[in-house]
Amino acid sequence: MNSEYVAYRGTIPIQEISNDVNMEDVIMWIGPNLHLVQYPVRRGELYNQVVVFKSYDATKENWGNPDEMTRRFEGSHPEVQNALSFINRQFRWPMFDRLPISNWTKGNITLLGDVLSNVAIPCSRWGSSIRRFISIR
Repeated sequence: MNSEYVAYRGTIPIQEISNDVNMEDVIMWIGPNLHLVQYPVRRGELYNQVVVFKSYDATKENWGNPDEMTRRFEGSHPEVQNALSFINRQFRWPMFDRLPISNWTKGNITLLGDVLSNVAIPCSRWGSSIRRFISIR
């Protein structure tokens, strides 16, 4: 089912980042039904940025498009506006959700942990950091 959230991502060379950014920090800019997350990747060589926002046009065929992203972040902090200029607008990741399953056990196999982490809503970057665990009784 459509979550009405969409994500865009972009990486830039670390040299293009301001010197006053602490490279040990994850920076989050949060607003109503939207956020921007920034953090270093690839041994500090690149700076990753993930934009997530709720689309108010989710009933349209091309919902969550770059023009809507621009509108949703209109009036945001100048640093956010600058960060958005580096986001890759060619690829969007619409986020979909599903109803929870009623049973995590089948026979002697039980799924433990967040095995559906790659569809975690609303922050799509969580999927890469959550491990999957399978327990066999």
